Amino acid sequence: MAKLDARKEEYEHVELFGKPALFTDSRISRFTVPQGWFCYDLRGSDDDPGEPIMVENHVVVNHAGTILTPTDLKLEQHKDNRIRIKDGLNFLDECLTLEQFCEEHGLDYPADTRKYAPHPASRSEAGLFYAIEPELDKLLGGVGHLRMDFGRHGTEFWSRWFDHCGDKLNTPEFKAEIDEVVNELRETVLKDRATMRSYCADFGGELSENYSIRQYGYVVETEHYRYCLRCKPQEGDYDGYLHCFDKRVQEMNQAQKEQEIKTINEQIKPFDIQMNALGDYSLTLGLSSTDAEHGEYGQEAFDVYAVSRGKEPLDEYGRHIHGNGHDWDEVFHYVFRDTPGYEKLKLNSEAGCFCCDCGDLELLQSCAVTMKGIVEDRARFMALVGEALDARERQLVGRLTFANGDVLEFADPTEYVDKLREEIEFINTTGMCYETLTDDPQTRKAVDDIVYGLYGEENPRSLEDYKASAPTMEMGGM
Repeated sequence: MAKLDARKEEYEHVELFGKPALFTDSRISRFTVPQGWFCYDLRGSDDDPGEPIMVENHVVVNHAGTILTPTDLKLEQHKDNRIRIKDGLNFLDECLTLEQFCEEHGLDYPADTRKYAPHPASRSEAGLFYAIEPELDKLLGGVGHLRMDFGRHGTEFWSRWFDHCGDKLNTPEFKAEIDEVVNELRETVLKDRATMRSYCADFGGELSENYSIRQYGYVVETEHYRYCLRCKPQEGDYDGYLHCFDKRVQEMNQAQKEQEIKTINEQIKPFDIQMNALGDYSLTLGLSSTDAEHGEYGQEAFDVYAVSRGKEPLDEYGRHIHGNGHDWDEVFHYVFRDTPGYEKLKLNSEAGCFCCDCGDLELLQSCAVTMKGIVEDRARFMALVGEALDARERQLVGRLTFANGDVLEFADPTEYVDKLREEIEFINTTGMCYETLTDDPQTRKAVDDIVYGLYGEENPRSLEDYKASAPTMEMGGM
């Protein structure tokens, strides 16, 4: 869990051993404690961990709070570097920030001397911390990256610089600033491997959910540059990478791309391309369920498909049963599955919106132009919708449908069963219905096991029963 910034927390005003201090029941990152101030942990008793009985430098178990104070308690002069509190902690029924505390007690508010304070990265920024395709790196104004290592014992500092897109952005101005940035970071997160571990534990910034290889990201913003520090504080690998970007070049390149995209969008309307924060692109189409301006675009083909399969095109709520974002995914995949570069396209649709992400603008534009031509050829699009959705039906093993219109479809039996198990306990609130579309006995039994388990019962049928019985599509919901 990330720790608090000493300058940003609101504290309880207290007296500790007769001296004014600030108290919080949370943990404070020592990296944020102002110079000349002191931070101590309070230990609670085994009987009541929330009742402070000792003042120590660091408490792991039975942490009962944290003290921020301008007074040095000189713990090193006491036995075991701790002081018993007894009646020495008094709460004054007042909440103060550090700045308010200083004002009330006539103290100078300690200035933040950091010039290049990093902030934890968000998961959406993770792509900036790794190797980037040259075209995208150029668009983002990539100057280069610095690779860093603390050596075998974790206390050295070795680094090597790599230029990106040639060395034209590696100017004297940049070289002077990156030296300042790294020198300041060497006082905290880049001090050594142990300090980097502590820093990452305090501030978070995990770049992925891969807990076997923890990596953390921090961003330093200056007037003209963005520095993205990736930390890997573990032995046997490089400890850090600092990716550097020129924001002026990035803004200029993005302005040119935005004008290019504006021209493309006039050509492919009602499809629309937008440039994302990391320089890749999204091709989208708003659908009928979101009251989009062109929501009925191509919808006739999906309604005809429903009728051809003996279904009503609208459900009881007046919503189209086909034509959501996932159906568009299938048609898009069916049309372009053999197109060179198809692996660059990432279908990312939701029920109310078709979305395809890609870092190759030219490829995305080509697909959009082709798709628009197909949709506007009424007979051709109807035929393709039928072929694509039929092909999907032959591959699916299960489907979950929710009251809000979301549909999840599965070609992998394990994924279907696992998701059903996860969602079934919320069935009363989500209105989920499930359809088992495979004749595999193990999958059908696993689904029934889950449903029986919802009611606290055991499935009376054995796997042999499922193997012996004629398979039928199973449907259920509440």
